[in-house]
Amino acid sequence: MPVETEVIEYEEVVTNVPVAVERTVTEYFAVETQVEYIKREIEDIVMVEEPVERIIERVQYVPVETQIVHYP
Repeated sequence: MPVETEVIEYEEVVTNVPVAVERTVTEYFAVETQVEYIKREIEDIVMVEEPVERIIERVQYVPVETQIVHYP
């Protein structure tokens, strides 16, 4: 009596599918902050005990801030 067997053959199929890769690059820079004080003279009128006006100069410093970026 003959015996029948069923044979299933598979073929290998290789496909290349391009996939987008997203990369995030974070760069850090050294930032130097400098505060420079600029001298500014101001004249004030001051009343003294005797009724005489005198002009007195006083000095005030105004801060000026700058940033310097040091790139790698």
